Amino acid sequence: MFVKNIDGTGLKLLADSAQTPSWQPRTKSNADFDGDGKSDIGFYRNGNWSIIRSSNGAVVNAGWGGPSWSPISGDFDGDGRADIAVYNRIGVWSIVRSSDGGNSVLGWGGGPTDIPVPEDYDGDGRSDVTIYRDGAWSIIRSSDGRTTNVDWGGPSWIPVPADYDGDGKADIAVYNSGAWSIIRSSDADVIHGGWGGPSWTPVVADYDGDGKADIAVYSTVGTWSMIRSSNGANVAVAWGGPGWLPVPADYDGDGKTDIAVFNLNGEWSILRSSDGGNTRVVWGAAADSVPLSGKQ
Repeated sequence: MFVKNIDGTGLKLLADSAQTPSWQPRTKSNADFDGDGKSDIGFYRNGNWSIIRSSNGAVVNAGWGGPSWSPISGDFDGDGRADIAVYNRIGVWSIVRSSDGGNSVLGWGGGPTDIPVPEDYDGDGRSDVTIYRDGAWSIIRSSDGRTTNVDWGGPSWIPVPADYDGDGKADIAVYNSGAWSIIRSSDADVIHGGWGGPSWTPVVADYDGDGKADIAVYSTVGTWSMIRSSNGANVAVAWGGPGWLPVPADYDGDGKTDIAVFNLNGEWSILRSSDGGNTRVVWGAAADSVPLSGKQ
């Protein structure tokens, strides 16, 4: 059940109010590198990018990053295509702009608990360079280069930013062991709720195609449980299981996120929302491969 904060003032979530999640937080990634409106299948491995373009099936390989870097692709230049981008633990961001091939390098973050969470928080169509640190959010707005700082969450909470209210801006949100707390960017109201638990991973995305992110979780046994933002209904689907990672994205271009999983044998299994069919692909068979779509 989800409820709005009664006084609308918001609050700082305390670190000791819930247990630390047993799984590691993962950074959301935009994986439409060719700009055709479909997520591309691709993986990152120790600085090597290998992507199958959905537009023509061609394979693109690129070297950017390395063993100490994590992929953080997003549309940082606003051209409708995901940019190849990496972040390392000393706080360096390195972005290859798809619009002109140039490289943007900047320092933001670098703390031992920092999590990069690039999203479009200001609604200008570009991903903003953003760090989450133990409940502190620090956002460089791409619209004007200024910084927004917000306290929301804590050391035991992980960031789950997304556009929950459909206003074209990512909302600041956190999750911990089934507890959710969201600040809507449209009106600054706070939404609290419970969905999931310690063995569930948040897989927030727009599964019903209404332009709003749906509250959703994936369990270690392969169950997906989603609350449709369009009508509040709960949808449960069995897809995946032990050894599979959730990689939800819009692979078929119908405007709805597809349920999908990836394992370290390089197998992708995608349940297409457009027709209910299953797309199976083998790409990225290695223990250190990181899928570029869904959650990394």
